[in-house]
Order: sequence, then structure tokens, then C-alpha cells
Amino acid sequence: MADFILVRIFLGCAVLAGVFLAPSSALAARRPFWVERDAYVEGDYIYAVGAAEASPSREKGRKDALADGRDALADFVQLTELGKLKSEAIREHLSERGDGAVDVYTLLRTLYEPLVRFKKAQDAEALARVERLARLQEKSVKDMTAQLDRLEKVQTESAGTRTQLSELMKSIEQASSRAAGTIRMGMTEVEVVQTAGPAVQREKCGSDLALNYRRVWVLLKSGVAACYVPTERFTSSCMACNSWGASPLR
Repeated sequence: MADFILVRIFLGCAVLAGVFLAPSSALAARRPFWVERDAYVEGDYIYAVGAAEASPSREKGRKDALADGRDALADFVQLTELGKLKSEAIREHLSERGDGAVDVYTLLRTLYEPLVRFKKAQDAEALARVERLARLQEKSVKDMTAQLDRLEKVQTESAGTRTQLSELMKSIEQASSRAAGTIRMGMTEVEVVQTAGPAVQREKCGSDLALNYRRVWVLLKSGVAACYVPTERFTSSCMACNSWGASPLR
């Protein structure tokens, strides 16, 4: 009885093994021996295998297998594509599946030397693109550096101009303050100049004289200082000290 049970277990295992191994064995049987290597060099040629498994039709399978083979050739020599290089299909294997689909395998070959020359040309072109990009980047950096230098120079010059303007405004304020605060009524022109410095502008009206100290005008009547007028209110050297805007000196 025990022997009978062992026999049945053995037979069951054999049946299961047949069920699970049959599909892979059948698939192996449908593939030709020359698909073992994807791509290789032999003599003056490079060979590559293209495959299109479970294709819905023979025509589509042939087309896809051919494209797959060319991709394999390109990958073998590290190219993105073969371009216009010719390759020929020297073998083809078609195998029908039970569901109506078809497996197509194609063995392609192309001459080794033209492919290598094409590879070198592609590499040289890629290197040239990298070098052009590097030169453009270098030029961009130089241009940017020059622009920054010019900007820094402009900023420096602008800072210098602002400093000069500030000094000028300070000088104007000082001259105006001296004229309004230190000139006394009755001073002659010589005394006014000795006290407040040279006027920036001088206007006469008969015996009257007007001296400009930036923000103020000092009016001399009959040869002596009498009043002062802010520049924005000054009308002429003939204006009277009792005019609107004029202030008497101390």
C-alpha cells in the first residue's frame, strides 16, 4: 500500500512538472539558436539580433524586429541611433503561437569599419558641441564680469558725484549763513566781501548794488549794506528794502 502511494505521488509530481515546464520548453523551441547573443563582432561585420515576440501580424513583427535589431547595433557601439548607416537582415525566424500571434527574430549585420567611423564622427561632433558650450559659458562669464566692473565704476563715480554735490550744498549753506548772519548794516562792499567772501554774482542798479551769496542776495543802498533777500524772492537789484521778502540787516 505504501509503495502504491509513493508511485502516485511520483506520477503527480511528474504531471505537475510537465504542466509548468512545458510552456518555457515550448518557448525555447520556438527561438532559433542564433538569438543566444544580442550583438557581437565577427570578421568584418557586427551582428545583432532583433526580436518581436507576440506580434499581432507577420508584417508588424518583421518591422519591429528590424527596428529592435538596429537599436541593438546602436547600443553595442554606444550610439543613440544608426542614422543612415545600412544594415541587412541575413536571417529571419517566424514562429506561430496558438493564439494567432507570431514571434519574429531577425539577425542583422553591418560592416564594422563604416560603423566605427560613424561612431568616431558622432563622438567628435559631441565633443565639439561641448567645447562650443564651454566657450560660450566662458564668454558669458567674461561679459558678466565686465558688466559688473562697469556697474561698480558707475557706482563709485556716482558716490563721488554725490560727495561733491554734498560738499557744494554744504558750501552754499555756509556762504548763505555767513551772508545772512555776519554781514551788518552799513558795511561797504569791501567789508561785505571780507566778512562773507566773494559773491557768486554781482548786479548794479544805479548807485544800488546786489551781491549774490547762493541762497541770499545782499542789497547795498548808496554804497552800504541795507538788507538781504532770499534768492527765490529776489526780483532785481533795484528792489527796495521794504519790498515783500526783504529783511533788514542787523
